Amino acid sequence: MILRHDCVTVPGWGAFIANYQPARVDSEFGCIFPPCRTVGFNASLTHSDGLLTSSIARGNGITYDNASALIAEEVNAMRHALESGESITFGRLGSFSLNDEGSIVFEPATATNTAPNYTGLIAVKAVDLAETLKKRNESASVYYVPVSRNILKIVASIALLIGLGFMLSTPIIQDEANYAGIATTMNVTKPAPVYTVPSPDIELSIALPDPATSRGTFTPAVTTAQQPAAPTATTKPMRYFLVVASLPTRKAADEYIAHSADRDSLSVLESGGRYRVYIAAGATYSDAFNKLGANGYGDRYPDAWVCKR
Repeated sequence: MILRHDCVTVPGWGAFIANYQPARVDSEFGCIFPPCRTVGFNASLTHSDGLLTSSIARGNGITYDNASALIAEEVNAMRHALESGESITFGRLGSFSLNDEGSIVFEPATATNTAPNYTGLIAVKAVDLAETLKKRNESASVYYVPVSRNILKIVASIALLIGLGFMLSTPIIQDEANYAGIATTMNVTKPAPVYTVPSPDIELSIALPDPATSRGTFTPAVTTAQQPAAPTATTKPMRYFLVVASLPTRKAADEYIAHSADRDSLSVLESGGRYRVYIAAGATYSDAFNKLGANGYGDRYPDAWVCKR
């Protein structure tokens, strides 16, 4: 039943409560652990919510009262075994024993899977990426090829000789025609042509205002700064409910509310085939649980518990 419900109460014995744990990173061990669902035990929640009794009655084809008597008989047998110094194994959930103060101690079984949705997920070893890159860079091979300076001088000399060879072997071509003659050759430099650009007669007229009559006015532009929009408040959804009773049918839940003194504050939450009567709700676990002390709820409902939807 703990696979389908968050809380299963054994009347006169205590309640098994399933808690969800998200995936987490353990830096000490360097591992990433998957999400899981652990089972705890609360010996103070002994009031029957009808969940276990109804299930036994349907499964064995007996009445509700006979199922209640059967549960009470088994609880008395387990208490007698604990007082005798024995350790009780409660199915695949874990084992019970008494400590030195006479209180019941529950030890959950580590191999029990209470979350079928997470079957097959195991812890994964996490490797520090920065450390891995550092080791990879340290182990990278660096090759060094020694080069003699004499070889560099020879290569530079060859490159210089090749460049001079290209410069000396290139012919110089003159655009002017060469004529045969006995006169001494004279190089005449032609003057650069000078172009005269006529400047047109342009008259520019500018109208100036009369200082005695004209008067300028400057009006600065006023820019109105746009005010930022006010932030919109968001309301967190109510996901945690302070449950005072868990009943198998809607009719039983309505009858419970009708006979309660807090009928105006009670509501019904349907979850997992059960009809849970709750008296308060909150956005977080603490919000819902802290309301147990308001209006004397803790005195009237000592077995109340918080259910997450």
